[in-house]
Amino acid sequence: MAEENTWEKEENLKNAKKLIEEYEDIYKESARRIREDRRRELLGRYTAKLLYGWDNRKFEEYLKKLERN
Repeated sequence: MAEENTWEKEENLKNAKKLIEEYEDIYKESARRIREDRRRELLGRYTAKLLYGWDNRKFEEYLKKLERN
């Protein structure tokens, strides 16, 4: 909330830059892993559709079944 915002003296922020860089490194790595996982998941789903020659209705049923498991 805006009323909780404060101005801090520079000497109180000595570790802030380091902490922000550490946070960004962790976030970037996590975001990369999530993108790779999604890419593999989508490829697997699409491959199943191609291999089995499913139409969109049958493919949607397959996706729902996957979500339940």
